[in-house]
Amino acid sequence: MTTTEIIQELRKGNTDALMELYRDHASTIFASAYSVLNNKVLAEDICHNCFLKLFEKAHELKTPDQVLSWMRTVARNEALMELRKNKRFDLLHEDGNELAQEEATEDKWENWKASDVIDAIKQLPEGYRLVLSLYLLESLSHEEIALALKIAPSTSRSQYARGRKKLIENLTLNYE
Repeated sequence: MTTTEIIQELRKGNTDALMELYRDHASTIFASAYSVLNNKVLAEDICHNCFLKLFEKAHELKTPDQVLSWMRTVARNEALMELRKNKRFDLLHEDGNELAQEEATEDKWENWKASDVIDAIKQLPEGYRLVLSLYLLESLSHEEIALALKIAPSTSRSQYARGRKKLIENLTLNYE
């Protein structure tokens, strides 16, 4: 079945269609939540809640072919709300005058295994990890990250630059 056909079935209340969609896309939705939370249990809860929300709101979807994008956005927003609710993230606050600049040196991303990069991201301080994940994995702009985390865009850029630098340092140490 195509995504449009699955959404049509969901609108009829067909739970089998929901299960098909879940089998096809649960890992992607989970990854969106996990990249923000770094907590498997909470990310699984958010993933399940996203599919329940989709089942409830299927009749409101105007573009069924964009359901995956909608669900990823819902998962990311739910994860951010979970962080705010628990006050778990503690970003370093910058004064607005400090501008972070990225290193001019070439990165050696192609030399590192994806699993090592993911493990290294998990080890970063939460502020760095959040901004890096939202910027690199969710493709949000610094302005969007700033709105989501209620910080200044300059803070987002600074956190990204510092997190990227720390990530590269950690990866370099592990590969020497």
